[in-house]
Amino acid sequence: MPFRPKPEYELRVADVCWLSPARAKQALVDDDVFGSPEFVVEVLYPSKTHEEACEKRDLCFASGCDEFWIIDGDLSFIEVAFATGTFSVRTNDELVEIGGALHETGSILDTHTLLGGPRKTS
Repeated sequence: MPFRPKPEYELRVADVCWLSPARAKQALVDDDVFGSPEFVVEVLYPSKTHEEACEKRDLCFASGCDEFWIIDGDLSFIEVAFATGTFSVRTNDELVEIGGALHETGSILDTHTLLGGPRKTS
């Protein structure tokens, strides 16, 4: 879904994003979202660096985002950051709760689902 973090910026596209229904009603302008989605996920690729994802994270937090994930499948980690400044890193076979805007859903993901790779055995 394209979004425009601030009027002076070009459209951005998140790999995954979520808007609450109430926010979607307020934010939709000409089929684009004005301001950042509440929940954004960026996946690192060879053409998208960690630095670029961090720049997008900062821009999103400055324009309405509550939670931002950076997923690096090659290094098998997920950075989970909140607009409040809370930050954590999850590695393969850990559980991560989707918080912030989606907290009411009670969603918990096994990072293996997102990162792949062999499962750890006890």
